Amino acid sequence: MKSFTLDGCSSTSTPNTFIEDSPVEKLSRGQQQKIAIARGFLAKPKIILLDEPTTGLDPVSKIDVLRFVKKVMKERDITIIITSHDMDEIEKLCDDLVIMNDGAVIAQGSVKELKQKYSDNNLFELQTTEPEKSKSLLEKMIKVNEIKLEVDEKKNNRLTFKTKRIDSVASEIIGALDNNDIGFIGLVKILPSLEDVFVKLTGKHLE
Repeated sequence: MKSFTLDGCSSTSTPNTFIEDSPVEKLSRGQQQKIAIARGFLAKPKIILLDEPTTGLDPVSKIDVLRFVKKVMKERDITIIITSHDMDEIEKLCDDLVIMNDGAVIAQGSVKELKQKYSDNNLFELQTTEPEKSKSLLEKMIKVNEIKLEVDEKKNNRLTFKTKRIDSVASEIIGALDNNDIGFIGLVKILPSLEDVFVKLTGKHLE
């Protein structure tokens, strides 16, 4: 157990010797959580259940615990079942998902499968060298609607729109960009977040 603890339970900011020599109650919440998880592997189980493994942890400890669980999953080649309301946690750790509502299974599949199945098939992002001019062009197209130009945290322009006729609209968009000397970078279908999928299926917002 000691070597397993040293390999898997060291904090990103705390030396192994501190963990090795300290009582559990004096460790951080994140370190205690990893030790609790590590104890579950002592009997070398084929399946282990983790219930809300990062609940109550600060952001750094949460990242540390997620890295630890991924490391154990890879090295020990076991099945880990996680119950959680943290969609970020689920997306980082799980290969297959089961979404439940009031005790009943309402959806099952991989993250990618669920996002594709429950996405808004009409929502796209247009990437060009001149987003503002591109927005003006889109506004003239009758098959395109709900055009939005937003600036993200990195100060990059994000141009989105909806259409039910992407096959015919795509060539029209590229032609219009070319005629106006605007460089075309890409046209991407926007998939929802896992939380969006959960809300769409259950009608419940996560807190």
